[in-house]
Amino acid sequence: MKLNLNQEGKYLLAVSGGVDSMVLLDLFLRSNYKFEVLNVDHGTLQEADLIIEHLKSLPIKLHLRKLEQAPKANKEAVWREFRRKAFAEFQAQGFVVVTAHHADDLLETSVMKLATGTSLQGLVNMASSREIVRPLLSYVKAHIYEYAKVHGLRYFEDPSNLNLDFTRNLLRAKVLPNVYKYLPNFRTGFLRTLKNLAEILDFLKLHDAKLLENSLVETFWGNKVDKKLFKALHVYERKVILKDLIGPLSAQKLNALLDLCEGPASKQFQNKGKFLYVAADHFLVSSFSLQAIWSHLQGEFALASDKQPKAYNQRAKIPFYLLGPNYEFNILKIRDKGLGKFKELW
Repeated sequence: MKLNLNQEGKYLLAVSGGVDSMVLLDLFLRSNYKFEVLNVDHGTLQEADLIIEHLKSLPIKLHLRKLEQAPKANKEAVWREFRRKAFAEFQAQGFVVVTAHHADDLLETSVMKLATGTSLQGLVNMASSREIVRPLLSYVKAHIYEYAKVHGLRYFEDPSNLNLDFTRNLLRAKVLPNVYKYLPNFRTGFLRTLKNLAEILDFLKLHDAKLLENSLVETFWGNKVDKKLFKALHVYERKVILKDLIGPLSAQKLNALLDLCEGPASKQFQNKGKFLYVAADHFLVSSFSLQAIWSHLQGEFALASDKQPKAYNQRAKIPFYLLGPNYEFNILKIRDKGLGKFKELW
């Protein structure tokens, strides 16, 4: 088994004490890579003791993070979020996180995603990135057990892996063995398909980057998108733009937002600190609320903002989000001062 990683990387190994991560650790110990180790303890095992003992005579730095209170519900989601935060802590320090996910993990995750509905990115979501790499994705679980046996590695078998209340365990223990029995080439074919889809996703990411570069206009208030250009794009491209600007959205919200962006002026949308304002010929995604925009304009142009925010139809080609609630008074102020400086704002 080989790692095939960049020798210049600064790696942080996520080691749980299970067979997968102990094999990963052994591969790193036999390499020349610079690395440290992180154990994220869910409070379900004494795996940290095994790892501490394994590393005690070696000059390898070990970081321990423990979930102090076991979750009562949605355990997998809580554990996943706790791991994500732990990884983010070290990624902020320049580490590349390395996990021991293998080919069977990839297959199981993808099958679960297919069963619930997912995007292309969700289907191949274990593909390595700059922040997280998974060098064991070319190997199945049997390879990992064989390596551990040959090298005499100690590891924990997590008893929670036998709990069939977890969808992944049910899939692993009951569903996939029958699939492999009747379709012996399923694993090989499915993994080959995922690899092909990952290559398509890489291509699409390059396309998406160029799309965003060509579609977004940066303004004082945020990113602006021309509605005529937007409507001419393929629906996939329109969704890419919205997800990049707004962040993750459910399929239902995303489709509703598509209609909103292509609709009449004065429409608004808010999601997790992002504000979308639809004008006559464009829409703007901003981190500024209407109150924040009008407060700035009041100081800069003496516009009135003494009433509660209210959407107005666009007039004089000035976006409604720049007019303020006292439209008639504000448009006179803008005309008196001239549109030049004011127009720079959009």
